[in-house]
Amino acid sequence: MSEKKQKPEKAPAGETKSIRLTPQMIMENAQNDQARLELVTRQIRDLQAIVVEVNNAKNALLELQKSPKGETVLVPLGAGVYVETQSTGNTEVKTMLSGTVMVNRSIADTIQKLDENIASVQKDIETLQKDHQALANNLTQWQALLGQMQKNRAGQNPNPPANQH
Repeated sequence: MSEKKQKPEKAPAGETKSIRLTPQMIMENAQNDQARLELVTRQIRDLQAIVVEVNNAKNALLELQKSPKGETVLVPLGAGVYVETQSTGNTEVKTMLSGTVMVNRSIADTIQKLDENIASVQKDIETLQKDHQALANNLTQWQALLGQMQKNRAGQNPNPPANQH
């Protein structure tokens, strides 16, 4: 025997269907949005750290670019570690392509590439910030809805039974 699947009924034009949400459903949605909000917050923080790192590299290159040959310069290695060295007047630096592949690139081209990277990451941050705001708004609405449901329930039973010990 074969069974026919029925298509769900659609609301007639101009009418809306309502969905009844239970407190449990609201709590689950709020918890899901809270978890997503925390994830987006971490992603924003990680991307902001990348921007700082790339800006530090760019600033170091700008200083190297304008330092005369033989001048002592501090070059950041990362994690707050610097090395003092003599400027060689080089106009090129080594940059990573992928993995362990390195190529020589002019300082000017490298700075331009770093600026492009910063712009790309900033766009990602902006997108995540919009997502963050939407999730925060959703969470606020879930919490307000849950609070209203609890208030309505309390109003239906104005004299709750006393605690029995």
